[in-house]
Amino acid sequence: MGTTRRAGAAALIALLLVLAGALAAAGQGTPAGGQITLTTTPVAAEIVPDEVEAPTKFTIEARGPQGPLRNAFIDFEMTAPTFGPLASSDIPAIEGTTLFKNRFPAPEGKVEFDFVVPIRGTYNIKVQALPGQGATFQPVTQQLTLDVKERGAEIGYFWLTMAGLLGLGLLAGFILGYANRGARPA
Repeated sequence: MGTTRRAGAAALIALLLVLAGALAAAGQGTPAGGQITLTTTPVAAEIVPDEVEAPTKFTIEARGPQGPLRNAFIDFEMTAPTFGPLASSDIPAIEGTTLFKNRFPAPEGKVEFDFVVPIRGTYNIKVQALPGQGATFQPVTQQLTLDVKERGAEIGYFWLTMAGLLGLGLLAGFILGYANRGARPA
């Protein structure tokens, strides 16, 4: 009978561990007070850096289990990408700095604004939904990233410059080699 009790106790402990794991996994999908989504127009893959005539439209939505988080304030903070010592952006002075930080009132849990994304790279974005007067939700914080690719024209200019330098090097080598041909002993 002692073996049966031990097996029963082990089965009960295993069942409790499985239930505790399932409860922990169920709570990981959404933060306790809700979820914040960030969308851009155009989508991130199509954003053109430093396009003043067509700024990027950012839309932030804070939602809870029952719908939009009403009477909220949305804090938005965007940090510029950083680059290594061998590569840099068009505007090295802003690399790694906070580009934009603001608190927006969001009575319906949604905010929209336009922003000109200055350089290529991965931006770190911190978004926080805070309860305003009469709101009953807990603050929600999310860390997001936004990947912006280089302008297609700048990539073309880079390869055009490289081809020009290669051509110039070949031409200089040909001229210098031809000029030194007469100095060689026969």
